[in-house]
Amino acid sequence: MRELQRRKCKILEHEEASWRLKSKEIWLKEGDRNSRTSLSPILFILGMNTLSLHINKAVSENRCHPLRICRNIFISHNLFVDDILIFGMLCRLTWSCLYEILKKIQRTTRLQINESKSSLLHNDGNRELIKWISSLFGIEAWSIDHGMKYLGF
Repeated sequence: MRELQRRKCKILEHEEASWRLKSKEIWLKEGDRNSRTSLSPILFILGMNTLSLHINKAVSENRCHPLRICRNIFISHNLFVDDILIFGMLCRLTWSCLYEILKKIQRTTRLQINESKSSLLHNDGNRELIKWISSLFGIEAWSIDHGMKYLGF
């Protein structure tokens, strides 16, 4: 009798472990149906944090030159929900570095730049360099003199 109970317990343990594994797989794809949450926003945040760390490292290693706001204040990027604003000086080194970082993140996370929603805003600097950066990223270039539209404003 005890042997039969042990077998039943082992079968139940196996079924429970199998169910837990399946439920984790489903939750990864669809989220917890009871709480209406999904793992994908968390994964997105982790991916964007990684992007931010890569850009910060490139700036600290002087491979990427951020935009100077005033004497001792610089900005290289800003993350807001699912938008990324990247700032940099108009030089090939900076934008080649940023391109490599973004491509690495794209390969790793499978997130893609939406080229139709992206643009390069510039202050009418070197036209040839602006054209090169624009074609590198596959996005349109606009002069900042025409204004900037963000989040519909």
